[in-house]
Amino acid sequence: PSQAIATVKFYISSAHTKNINIPIYTRVSSSNGIPFYTTENKVLYAGETSVEVIAKSGTLNTETFICTGIAGYKYKLRNSPVNAIEYVKVNGVEYSYSEYIDIESQDKYYTTEFTNDFICSIKFGDGTYGINPAKNTIIEVYYVTGADSTHNVDPFTIVNVSDNLYDSSNALINVSVTNMQNAVGGSSAETPDEVKRNAPSIYRTQHRCV
Repeated sequence: PSQAIATVKFYISSAHTKNINIPIYTRVSSSNGIPFYTTENKVLYAGETSVEVIAKSGTLNTETFICTGIAGYKYKLRNSPVNAIEYVKVNGVEYSYSEYIDIESQDKYYTTEFTNDFICSIKFGDGTYGINPAKNTIIEVYYVTGADSTHNVDPFTIVNVSDNLYDSSNALINVSVTNMQNAVGGSSAETPDEVKRNAPSIYRTQHRCV
């Protein structure tokens, strides 16, 4: 299942005298409770009344683990279905995602494994192929769950701001939000029959134009 993407507009009724910060991962939602979050840091500058930001659908989750130090250990995330991993940090240092950790290096990589129910586990290198984090270090995972085709919401339905927003003097500011266009790209997981039907054509084309 994939996330829907929308352009949301944060706005105020009259221009403010200071910049208003809209940090990445600011949570908003539709009138019927479908969650979205911003994907970039933005500033509503002093003297302006609106700014547009890209947002994705889904529920943000944070989870921490104590590293076992065991090579190949799978850190199973509690919530599912998982749509995306936003970041993985070990003792505050961010690791990069790699689909396969198969090159000899001491680089900071992680990879993921999914079950058929989209339960996700995080894995690291083994010490030869990528770093294996030391025992008792803190692993923090920030990830997204729950997005599907129902998240392709209509225009003007993303209307709730779930987080507090502040200006450059740290004063709390009342900011509204809306989406001028519908959210797109959200999809539900393929059924086994759909996988059987689509996989051969994907394999034949290999991302080429045929």
